[in-house]
Amino acid sequence: MLAEERLILYGYNFMNGVNMEKNIDALFSRIIDTYCELRNINKLPGIDITLTDNIYSECLQKNLDCFKESIENQKEWVNSLNGTIIYPENRLEKFGILINLSYIKKCFEENNINWIGTLCHELTHVLDYIRAMELRDINFIEEFTKEDDYHLFGY
Repeated sequence: MLAEERLILYGYNFMNGVNMEKNIDALFSRIIDTYCELRNINKLPGIDITLTDNIYSECLQKNLDCFKESIENQKEWVNSLNGTIIYPENRLEKFGILINLSYIKKCFEENNINWIGTLCHELTHVLDYIRAMELRDINFIEEFTKEDDYHLFGY
């Protein structure tokens, strides 16, 4: 199955030339569903997963200002990440997960599934934010960043 998924990742089924981009989305969806099932999570807000070759630029473009400031001078480090999350204004809105395209391609080329661990790792961050905010009855992430114990989530 990895060989077929590798073809899907690159965007095409080379056997018949049909674009298969939706199949990688279906694969991500199955992984998220399994993750939630194993952890007895009934519902997550929608999650947008983006494969990118420039995590830093995506973070600056899509993240809240309070997070942009924390990465402004860390382009090399941010781009070396395998994945990270994009925060919505409100915990009930869609979070984003960015996956490093070079990393995921390398995983497929080496026939390993480490990228699944990366996706699950980023899902764990999303859930940590949601649950911590629920416990504090906070809806807005920027408000949460002002909490005394926020630093536990900031890295």
